Amino acid sequence: MNYPLLIDPTVAPAVTWDGSASGDWATAANWDTGSVPVATDNVYIDGNYTNPPILDLSSGSVTVNSVNIGENNTSTLSIAGGDNTHKLITQGWLNVHTNGTLTHETNEDTLQNALYIDTVDATIDGAVNLDGKGFAGGGSTASEVVAEIDSAPDSWVIEGNTTPYKFTYSYNIQYNGNIY
Repeated sequence: MNYPLLIDPTVAPAVTWDGSASGDWATAANWDTGSVPVATDNVYIDGNYTNPPILDLSSGSVTVNSVNIGENNTSTLSIAGGDNTHKLITQGWLNVHTNGTLTHETNEDTLQNALYIDTVDATIDGAVNLDGKGFAGGGSTASEVVAEIDSAPDSWVIEGNTTPYKFTYSYNIQYNGNIY
């Protein structure tokens, strides 16, 4: 049996988004440490930034220890280029706090951007914004979004108008926020 390697979050390095150079996740100058987060880092996106972060997954998956969005201040993480082989992977947890929003870039005519996230644990007290992010005539709206536990174990799927959003997790997912 395989078990994920968990890094104690009290020991893992903290890397905080400041967005001082651009909105590009992969630009080192946008992080308080001057380095792009790696698999052992706890990522904090907590407002007070010049540019909101956009994580472009079109070149492949990105792995970090944990992601915390909007713990104290209004904050948004937007995903670009996500699909079932290009994911945000957290080895620990994904926390979208009350002031946080997780979304993806808008799709135009084809599916180019979606939320595919692999995590051990997720707590979403904030929002997952899918509104108008689909394609082919307008995308998903709040009335078209359905959240359910997939028939496959440990998989939570949010389906909008023609656009899938998938969270795969090892232990728990707790959702107290809003899907819109």
